[in-house]
Amino acid sequence: MGHDIDPTAHISPILVVGMGRLQAGPGAFVGVGTVLKDMKSVSLGPNSFVGGWNFISSAQPLNQHLSDSGALIIGDSAGITSRHTLDCSGTVELRPFSIVAGHGSELLTHSIDLTENVQTARRITIGERSFVGTHAVLLGGVSVPERSVVAAGAVVAGGEFQPGSLIAGVPGKSKRSVEGKWFDRESEKTNTVLDPLTGARVEDAF
Repeated sequence: MGHDIDPTAHISPILVVGMGRLQAGPGAFVGVGTVLKDMKSVSLGPNSFVGGWNFISSAQPLNQHLSDSGALIIGDSAGITSRHTLDCSGTVELRPFSIVAGHGSELLTHSIDLTENVQTARRITIGERSFVGTHAVLLGGVSVPERSVVAAGAVVAGGEFQPGSLIAGVPGKSKRSVEGKWFDRESEKTNTVLDPLTGARVEDAF
């Protein structure tokens, strides 16, 4: 059918409508209940993941007329957790070790340009080793720099940010720099549990 699925990739029961080409590298994972609708291409790098119950789509008319449209590109060890909505009309790219975390975030690449009275779409890029928190909204043209955090509930409509920024608020603005062990991890998974009351750690809990 023209797809390229590595034997070690795992594709759970999902709904696919009007799909172009799906490419899944070694160890890639797609969770149950995710919808892929009217996508020209979906590319999952090695050890990348898409959790369950995500809705990932693009607009067919824009796919036909725009040069950068209808694609989801997830880099090595990058991922999307569950219950997010991604409009990939202008393409969404997650670079290696980045994550759309929590639940309920919206990545919306296409909109109406009120000045020109036209519909258009622009790429959203999430930089390498960056973190998007729960219920964040990212609009077309946004580029989150590497090793940065988009805070829970932030609405990021544009702007230029330095690497290592905490982007928070409505509209999203750079608040301060961020750092931590998460940004230097070597696995796509964070499996250690820390009890905040006792300080006890449990390794490989997930």
